[in-house]
Amino acid sequence: MRPLPCLLATPLVPAARLVTPPAIALLIQLACFSGARAEVDTGAASPYALIEANVIDGETGRPIERFSYLAGTGRDDLGAWRWQAHTLNDAADGHLAWPGRDRRGRFQRGYNVQAIRVEAPGYRPFVSRTIACSGKPRYPEDALVVTPGEPARMTFRLTPDRGVVARVVTPGGAPAAGAQVGMAIQARPIGINQGRLFRQPLPATPSRRDLWERAEMTTADTRGHFQLRDEASPAMIVAAHPEGFAAVWLEDFKQFEDEGLIRLASWGAIDGELAWQAERSGVAIGLTASPWLDVVRMGARPVTDAGGRFRVEHVPPSRVHAMAPGLYPQEHFTVTPGEPTRFVMARPRPVTGRLVGLEDYEGVYLDYAPKSPSVSGPVGDYQRFETYSAFVYSPQGKAYQGTRVPVAANGSFTIEAIPPMWGQFTVRRNSEAGPMERVSGRQFSIPTETGAPSAEPYDLGEVRLWPRTPSR
Repeated sequence: MRPLPCLLATPLVPAARLVTPPAIALLIQLACFSGARAEVDTGAASPYALIEANVIDGETGRPIERFSYLAGTGRDDLGAWRWQAHTLNDAADGHLAWPGRDRRGRFQRGYNVQAIRVEAPGYRPFVSRTIACSGKPRYPEDALVVTPGEPARMTFRLTPDRGVVARVVTPGGAPAAGAQVGMAIQARPIGINQGRLFRQPLPATPSRRDLWERAEMTTADTRGHFQLRDEASPAMIVAAHPEGFAAVWLEDFKQFEDEGLIRLASWGAIDGELAWQAERSGVAIGLTASPWLDVVRMGARPVTDAGGRFRVEHVPPSRVHAMAPGLYPQEHFTVTPGEPTRFVMARPRPVTGRLVGLEDYEGVYLDYAPKSPSVSGPVGDYQRFETYSAFVYSPQGKAYQGTRVPVAANGSFTIEAIPPMWGQFTVRRNSEAGPMERVSGRQFSIPTETGAPSAEPYDLGEVRLWPRTPSR
């Protein structure tokens, strides 16, 4: 067995701190550039090889006869790899080499950081440890750092798939006969529409990639029983039935596997209304419930009636994001199970607070407006800024801005009516330097209030300021 490169074997220098000479680093990075390929002699060894693995049955030690594999890059907030379906490939006789060849026989190149997912009939999907291509000054702490062309030797032990067997019941405990049940992962999301689960529809002639990216779904029998293939974490079991909905992390389910029970929560609903004084009819409101980071997502786009009202049924109990056309305004609120949630978009409310951090508040006042997006980033940021500008200068946008809000001697202030928003305070002072001297600024957030409006103002509490340093 060829030993790992010395880059991996140096015990006194953490991998995250290793530095490769610039010229060598450039050559290595070219070998690891994502998505690139190069023609080579079909009889030669790959100059880009990162790993060679024995893929075996974890119980018997025998090589897996036939299996498929693909690479994942970059993790999301759940720690899930973003699997790249275009790298899907087949292998046999327990031997896996990554990167391999494309369909034209050309050697593929790996990614700077990746993991390998292995799938075989009758086995639970296997996910390797993090593998990093050398030539970078820093790597993930858990990464195995490998030099291209000097592949690490690994063994992947697959465990038999005993399936996920459970029973789904209604909120009242009765069998949820006919319930839709699915297994969702980052690369195979499941959507919710009008109380039913759905997957991306297949084209007339589906490709292998189309089939791989399709989430597994099944239907519960008359007693509510179902079975799904096991999955590598993070994964989510999702169930929908006319009486309710459930979304359970697979790892959480396995902790209580002896019960083998998934209980639905009653669907929620949204009784909505648009509160601004401008034209309120015929406005499409974008609603998204995605508390599971796009693994499971509900989307709806109701249109307001002549009175600015709308209603949405079969909403999963969760946090909901609401957005008017053109990105602004945006609000978040929680839908509760079993009853309609009253949501009035852009409903203003009184707000109080107290500035702290200045020596005195003589002549101090506040201006406020929605927080603007950056204009120094990519083209998309500039386009968002244009949308933001169009909103703040619109009749609707005027309700989200205020000027010269007085501040008392103790720093306290009251805004009579302000809608829910993520905003920016600009603190100014009348002084000898000028009537509009900017003293400080601070971001703030006004949450959405569902149900009946409260008689009490929303209290921001202490709003801490850091005085500006005078320019020289």
